[in-house]
Amino acid sequence: MKAGLDTLVLRLTNRCNLSCAYCYAEGEPAGADLPPELAVKAVSLACPPGGSLHIQFTGGEPLLCWDTAAQVLDFGRATGRQIQASLQTNGTLLTPELCQELKARQVAVGVSLDGVAADNAARFFPGGSPSFPAAVQGLQALAEAGMVVNLTAVVTAVNVQNLDRLLEFALWCGNIHGVGLDLVRPQGRGAGAELFPSPQALEEGMSRLLARYDQLAGLGRPVRLKELERLRLLLRTGRRRDCYCNAQTGRSLAVTPDGCLWPCSALAGVDGCLLGQSDAGAWPPQRPCPGLEPPEVCTRCPAFGLCGGGCPAARLAGFSQLDCQMHRKMLEHACRLEGKLELWNTWQNTFPDRENPYHEEELE
Repeated sequence: MKAGLDTLVLRLTNRCNLSCAYCYAEGEPAGADLPPELAVKAVSLACPPGGSLHIQFTGGEPLLCWDTAAQVLDFGRATGRQIQASLQTNGTLLTPELCQELKARQVAVGVSLDGVAADNAARFFPGGSPSFPAAVQGLQALAEAGMVVNLTAVVTAVNVQNLDRLLEFALWCGNIHGVGLDLVRPQGRGAGAELFPSPQALEEGMSRLLARYDQLAGLGRPVRLKELERLRLLLRTGRRRDCYCNAQTGRSLAVTPDGCLWPCSALAGVDGCLLGQSDAGAWPPQRPCPGLEPPEVCTRCPAFGLCGGGCPAARLAGFSQLDCQMHRKMLEHACRLEGKLELWNTWQNTFPDRENPYHEEELE
């Protein structure tokens, strides 16, 4: 198998117990599951005995096929592979017993949650009932098991004005390591939904979020914003990002239930991104997937080394000026906190014009 693979993404199922309004995977109650033997074979190809590998379990809702994940972890341990596992879940299927098992197996858990109560309204069960109460129960079960987790929120018109409340909720939970934000994509169910926030609403919502971040930090109760902390670290150390993620370098692969190989799970089904089949006997040579390179306008941006050009899956789904706007707001605040506002003041006058978040075409 190719040397140097860092991450293997196993989409355990296309099924989901929720019907989120923007789901890029379009999870449905009926759908294919990744056969356990195929999942184990993928690990055997991706990592030799004695080697190390990060495995991400995704879906759909991966906890619908937790037994497959457990078999993969058992295989890794039995064959001397050093597996670092993570799982992204909607949180509604977490039980005290399952949380204890996740802790015992040292699986890092991320919970998808857009906000508190009505701010989470885009995430609902097939019958339309809200998922927030069940997700809170899952988070409480994780806390009782002594597990620290990350929250990931999709920024939409539904929750953009109350992103600051998510920090308060994370503080209330007591076991949240950090909060990540992803802008809604025009992909899957999100392609036909009018869920994009307006530029003005995004500006206002991000301003409130960052003000609350500062307030909580000043009170000695900080809640990490993952992208902001990443930017602060880069500014502090002088390091830079040449790309956004491993999908652009050939150092990650995703396996979908049909056995297809993709650069990442979010690129599954995207034209031009199919890398091969996991049952072909040998996986494709390690090289970047064509078409995932940052666009030229991004490489000309003075902040490219901090941003990396943004998520290629989101860009291929439909480039949004809002993504640049959100990242720039984070960058300005990171510069302020790190005492590097002179960099921001220089950069903001040289950003490529087409990325202006208030461009007239974007407002149409």
